Amino acid sequence: MRILASNIETGEEFDSIQIAYSSEEEMISLILWHLDDVVVLGPESLKRSVIEALSQLVEIHG
Repeated sequence: MRILASNIETGEEFDSIQIAYSSEEEMISLILWHLDDVVVLGPESLKRSVIEALSQLVEIHG
């Protein structure tokens, strides 16, 4: 994901990156691919969409 970042802030325990995207579906797929290595801080609509996608995965796969 770093290669897509427009801004990277390096921290002691984690790095914060900003990624511009045009397709929310593609961004959700990328986030889900990285599993718990990613925490979505914003925008709020993307956070909600990722939570919904994760909920659907749990519903389907238990």
